Amino acid sequence: MQPTLVAVLMCLLVGASATAQDYGITVKTDDNADFSGLETYAWIPGHGAFDREIHRTIVAAIERKLADAGITQTDGQADVFVVYHTLQRTDVDLDTWRDTPDARGNRADTYPVGTLVVNLLDPRTS
Repeated sequence: MQPTLVAVLMCLLVGASATAQDYGITVKTDDNADFSGLETYAWIPGHGAFDREIHRTIVAAIERKLADAGITQTDGQADVFVVYHTLQRTDVDLDTWRDTPDARGNRADTYPVGTLVVNLLDPRTS
């Protein structure tokens, strides 16, 4: 598995979250990590998505990319632990401030902003 797989995975998972306010997508990887010996992975708990459908979508995307890299899931000892974390907030665009609220009661435009972090951890050292 190449270190860039993590970067590609991150881009695929968070690419759809770009909204009117463009924060862009930031991907950070450990360029010194050696993924070549990985054959199996196991899930560990993280700060997953609150929405169950979004959770299923994220898990399916991660599992698909790991399978594409030839890494299979196991319930026993694994070469790597997989965990993801999400964070969502709602930002307010004060440049759109209105004296009269809209139908939802907002005086300014709002939009969701999300963060997704996917970690592949060495089981010995985390």
